Amino acid sequence: MSRAATDWAWKQDLNASQKLLLLSLADRADEDHCCWPSITRLVKDTRLNEKTIGANLKKLQALGLIRDTGRRKGVTGKVKVYQLIGVEDERFSNSTKTGVIKNNVSEKPIDKGSQEAKETNNPKSGGISENPPKNGGLNTPKNGGLNTPKNGGQNQSLEPPIEPNKNKTKKSLDYSCWPSMPTPQVLNDWLAMRKRKKADVTQTVINRFADELKIAATHGVSVDDCLAECVVRNWQGFKFEWMNRAGLNQVRQVQGRPLTQDFNQNVEGW
Repeated sequence: MSRAATDWAWKQDLNASQKLLLLSLADRADEDHCCWPSITRLVKDTRLNEKTIGANLKKLQALGLIRDTGRRKGVTGKVKVYQLIGVEDERFSNSTKTGVIKNNVSEKPIDKGSQEAKETNNPKSGGISENPPKNGGLNTPKNGGLNTPKNGGQNQSLEPPIEPNKNKTKKSLDYSCWPSMPTPQVLNDWLAMRKRKKADVTQTVINRFADELKIAATHGVSVDDCLAECVVRNWQGFKFEWMNRAGLNQVRQVQGRPLTQDFNQNVEGW
């Protein structure tokens, strides 16, 4: 975490969600003001949804507050590395924070051979000098200084922990066992409905649906019609026999096909 980056983020004139996101990035910035938290990590940090975070990242880039360095990190090698733009670099400032005390040495001439000169300008004794002392200095990497990233220092890079990719399962699902693929709109509506019901879509679910969808296909009912019925009825599962006579008649009427008699019975309990 960089205090300079955090202070800089607080000063920006942004709306609440944009400032919260910028503070989260600043909190994870390293000494070069770069950070690479995953979208999942940003969701946990800010409690904003993925869509809002994506829009705000684009807005912060458009405002010139952050930039995509083009580098990628993380377990998957796809996490974007952003750099904060405009943060004052504390490493090169002449302040007491960096351990460099400028013009504080007494102006009284000192004999180079005197004991006082040896004690004052000798870096090994920890004396005040134009050069940071080697022993006990704030910036020395050998002593756990504030700015050293190797020893738990303040500006150590906070790479996001390994997190499961929630979208990986969805991307690897095999729908080839279905009679046909539904249209994107219907599929998205069905996935959204199951998400609201906190029902994960796994390969087992896909395979189980395939059995009923194949039955529906033999009776001329499309995959779109079946999933749409699940969305309308708020069904977590699906059996073709659940489609009542009225609903199936409407489907057949639109498609110009007669209704088979073996699926005329209404289903109770749905």
